Amino acid sequence: KKGILMRKFGQEIIKLVAGKRIHGISTTPGGVHKRINAKERNYFLDGKDIPSIDTMILWAVEIIDFIKEYHLKNKKFLDSFAAYPSGHLGLVNKKNGFLELYDGNLRAMDASGNITLDDVPNDDYNEHFYESVEKWTYLKFPYLKHLGREKGWNRVGPLARLNICEGIETPLAEKERLEFKMVDEPWILKELPAEVLEKAKVAASRLSIVAIIFAVLFYAYSAQQIGFFDKGALMYGVAGAAAVCLVLSKVFLMGSGYGKAFVMSSLTIVFLVASMFCFLFPNVMISTNPGCNLTIYNASSSEYTLGVMRWVALIFVPVVLVYQAWSYWTFRQRVTPEHLEY
Repeated sequence: KKGILMRKFGQEIIKLVAGKRIHGISTTPGGVHKRINAKERNYFLDGKDIPSIDTMILWAVEIIDFIKEYHLKNKKFLDSFAAYPSGHLGLVNKKNGFLELYDGNLRAMDASGNITLDDVPNDDYNEHFYESVEKWTYLKFPYLKHLGREKGWNRVGPLARLNICEGIETPLAEKERLEFKMVDEPWILKELPAEVLEKAKVAASRLSIVAIIFAVLFYAYSAQQIGFFDKGALMYGVAGAAAVCLVLSKVFLMGSGYGKAFVMSSLTIVFLVASMFCFLFPNVMISTNPGCNLTIYNASSSEYTLGVMRWVALIFVPVVLVYQAWSYWTFRQRVTPEHLEY
């Protein structure tokens, strides 16, 4: 019943805007065919003759929740049913790249998420698209010129619009969009509220710029003051690897590849620390008097002490690892109201 009433609501809007429910006239040269007055608008707001727009939103959220639960139970089947790779094309807001349904820039991406048409004005359609024809239909088949007909075609429905946009202006829709984009993300991200994840992404994106600037200044100062790169190819290789990983973490973050961004930022730390050790070796701490440098040789403990510590490490390191594994497993999920007993 709700579905039938929602369909009726949509048809009434079409009738109001286009003059009739099927094959309406809607737009005319210079604008639309009629104005909407207050009485006609209130017909959709007061809920007297048909359910109100607020009711429509409530029912829409209900069906989305049902679909999410159904997908969770039947993920393998649904993700493979009628699945085929394609390009995606739609309009995005000219200022912020958000979903646009009326007047925006054209954006397209391929099945892997790579941009194939980067926010061009819709007036430039003819410069970027060819249209092919078939004998069995009057429809045209547009495709991107630079990709050709086999690879340049795009789907343009609701799925394409969700995939190519960077956000939706209305809060409820944006919340659902973020959850949709996280379907195949690591489990830890699914546990985060969509709003929190979006704020974290913005903060991480800004901080990554600070990190890149800091890394450049650190290496430049170290090279000038203490000859950081005097050891040649090894230092350049390790420091270069740290720089590449840091930049890649920023790139993956911008594309919402949170898992890859995490791996790259972790490798950045590994290579950064490795570059310091490569430069210092065999020193542990450098003195202004080279003869007083603290090295791995004069700073090491006696053979007996090292032997004792070896056995301590062999016994207690596994205990610590097991405890940490148990701790992570125990607290692997968020506490919900259902877990509370008081």
